[in-house]
Amino acid sequence: MDRLANLLNAAATAITDAQAASIAIEAGLNHSTTATILTLGQHPGLSLSQLSGIVGLSHSAAVRLVDGLTAKGLAMRGDGQDRREVAVSLTVAGRALYTRLRQVQGNTLMPLLEQIAPADRASLERALSRILGALTQGRESADHICRYCDENACAQKDCPVELRAIALSAG
Repeated sequence: MDRLANLLNAAATAITDAQAASIAIEAGLNHSTTATILTLGQHPGLSLSQLSGIVGLSHSAAVRLVDGLTAKGLAMRGDGQDRREVAVSLTVAGRALYTRLRQVQGNTLMPLLEQIAPADRASLERALSRILGALTQGRESADHICRYCDENACAQKDCPVELRAIALSAG
């Protein structure tokens, strides 16, 4: 591995750890629960199958996680598209937690970006866009990659992950 790859690895690990630690302090949540709340906050009404794929859990683990969120009053089940599906959405308390988690993310990530000069930020944005596009292997991969994203911050028409997923499905 060369130095740049090693730096990228260290940065990705440190950023993930910082974000997880901030969220754990704020809400006492593990990675899968956080990813579930952030996903449902942007995509209410996902089926358990869709949710498990995005979050990266088995179907049975996703059911248990949703059971726990439901017991805490953070999520609720509803009717899916057919009788076999269950749609999951956040409750009012779950939406409030979603908003807090987004604030924690910003409070964790923005100070890191403030260390970078504006010209370097533009270069970093281009480089990260290329890396994310290369990591995207299809729709399921795209949804998984973006499970912590704030889709309001990155319009779908400009999202490298979304654009790559669309390109792959077209062809």
